[in-house]
Amino acid sequence: MTISKEMVALMRENAALCTLEAEVILALKYNEVGDDTLAQAQIQKIYEALEVIEVVRRRNNELKVMYDGENS
Repeated sequence: MTISKEMVALMRENAALCTLEAEVILALKYNEVGDDTLAQAQIQKIYEALEVIEVVRRRNNELKVMYDGENS
């Protein structure tokens, strides 16, 4: 994989991780103020963010294999 493609892959993963961090912070804040309804909804968003991270990592690995020629 070229350096620019590796950088894009890292940037995608970083964006997904930052989203997860934001979702966790919001859940903690909702929990702190005692808003259980919004906290539970936010926990669902955390699960969704974790799924996105898995998808991004899987795609990055697939691209790495493709560009490294290991799959040819």
